[in-house]
Amino acid sequence: MDNIRLEQFRILFLNKKNILIVDEVLSQGTIDQAAVYIHVR
Repeated sequence: MDNIRLEQFRILFLNKKNILIVDEVLSQGTIDQAAVYIHVR
């Protein structure tokens, strides 16, 4: 990921054996910040 020029906030979903299932980008921002908005559905 060192070739990405944006700050990213990612969520990693793991199974019981800590194997990666999904790598999802929640937010992207500038080179030094990414806004994360928390809300309840």
